[in-house]
Amino acid sequence: MRRSLCLFLLLAALVVGVVSQGCAQFSDENQKWSVFGGVYMPSGSELTDMGSSAWMSFGLGMNMKTDASGRPKGVIGLDYAGSKKSHFSASKISLSYTHYFRQPAKADNARGMYFGVGLSANALKEKIDARPFLFPPVLAEDNSGIKVGVHALVGYDISQSLYLEAKYAMMTELAPDANFSGLTLSIGSRSLF
Repeated sequence: MRRSLCLFLLLAALVVGVVSQGCAQFSDENQKWSVFGGVYMPSGSELTDMGSSAWMSFGLGMNMKTDASGRPKGVIGLDYAGSKKSHFSASKISLSYTHYFRQPAKADNARGMYFGVGLSANALKEKIDARPFLFPPVLAEDNSGIKVGVHALVGYDISQSLYLEAKYAMMTELAPDANFSGLTLSIGSRSLF
């Protein structure tokens, strides 16, 4: 699992980096869309014990507000994270709004750290198939629902188009031990569209 996760992250970084640099020459000053790929780590014990401690995650964001330098200030995002094993599957689809706080831009440097906070509506699903011959036996579960959440993030603009981000999202439990709150580490691009 760790090896495939590392390969996924390396491939995501390579694809986002190459494509974003190639598209950057065709983008306008205010990038409207962003995409990201990364790893989501849920904090719920059942989600990590039955599934995996690191799930693949990807998403798309639309900049609703920009600052004077054209950097995102308010973003509506849609992201997915999921895990599937032989007797277990879980997923999280989030629709969120994030407000960003940044230092004033310097004319000669697009790099810099930023912070953000936001709200989200999260469609959560967890399914466990029955395994009665284990000790202790595992009973079947099928839980789904929509939970409201909050999140905070810290990010770093590597360049005008590339960024790294760490986001922690909190929401109420879907079921006992099915806590979808967790940390997302991602790399993204703001100039693909």
